[in-house]
Amino acid sequence: MVSVTDFSLAATASLRVFGEYPLILLVDGDAAVAGLIDVSAFESVPGPGGSIAFVCGASAGGVG
Repeated sequence: MVSVTDFSLAATASLRVFGEYPLILLVDGDAAVAGLIDVSAFESVPGPGGSIAFVCGASAGGVG
């Protein structure tokens, strides 16, 4: 968790987040986001808060 008084992300800026924990921005004031906040997964790297492949095992999913 990131706790700030104010938060601003310019249109020309980007914030890329990765790791096993989700992004939590606690803004106790003004927040302005004109840029990109990217919390998506990429190839074999899960997005923030996402599981890694071996946790799910060889499961292929299914109905039920």
